[in-house]
Amino acid sequence: MTDGNEAALVARYFMRSPKGTAGVLDVAEFLAVQDDKFVSSTIFFDNKELAEFMLG
Repeated sequence: MTDGNEAALVARYFMRSPKGTAGVLDVAEFLAVQDDKFVSSTIFFDNKELAEFMLG
């Protein structure tokens, strides 16, 4: 979804833990563009889900 120079999206990250386990994490991203360049990126994700995956 976009509004002017800002965009919001849901991204799916395919990851591999330090132990080699594969996993998927859905995140919300908010981006801003100025002069055809990204000027900000904010990412929100579930801390608990990521920690459990990394320790798993």
